[in-house]
Amino acid sequence: MAIPEPISDPARRSVFDSLPDGIVIVDLNGAITYVNRQLADWAGYEPEELIGHSIEELVPEDLGVQHRSHRASYLAHGLPTRAMGSNLRTRLRTKQQDEMPVDIALRPVETEEGRQVLAAVRDATERIRAQDRIEALLEVSQHILANDPTDEVLALIARRARHLVDADVALVSVPSEVRTEKVVEVADGQPEDELRGRRLPVDGRFSGQVLLTGRSPVIRVGAGGRCSE
Repeated sequence: MAIPEPISDPARRSVFDSLPDGIVIVDLNGAITYVNRQLADWAGYEPEELIGHSIEELVPEDLGVQHRSHRASYLAHGLPTRAMGSNLRTRLRTKQQDEMPVDIALRPVETEEGRQVLAAVRDATERIRAQDRIEALLEVSQHILANDPTDEVLALIARRARHLVDADVALVSVPSEVRTEKVVEVADGQPEDELRGRRLPVDGRFSGQVLLTGRSPVIRVGAGGRCSE
């Protein structure tokens, strides 16, 4: 059965499609009745592919049951307007089964087909990254102020740094006695005993430049993933 279009006016559709945020409207049964172009692009669908489908198709599978429960509770409480929650970790599931962090605000809307729910969806990637950086800095600072052993602090720094940039391996190295080499103190993401104590030359390496000059270089990633300064 065709789902009635809540925003049939071309001018309104054009405004919604030009927004930097995603918009999705669902009926009280959780069926999608409208998505704007931004949300469809984020999710990897054409808008018409989503119309009539359950909103849970855009929710990570492991949260589907929980989301249905939240939706029922929201309906039971009379569809209150909810601002975007900066402390929530909400994720949008894409057609490719990837997940994108988002902030979501809800409000009821009256349509020709009755009351429905409009969700404004905002890409939260940068907010989450900034929040994670602050949390990492606070955690490391607390361990330093608590006078925790140096190797434990360095291990924490390596672990947090690897997760922040989604790297496979993170190393913490220190200058050797002759300063032409650096020595790996801590490794995270790979068995530490395979890397700890390994000596690496400093010449021709960005980390070596930091050790020799005491200055932080800016690394730009060009086409093909190649780095340049």
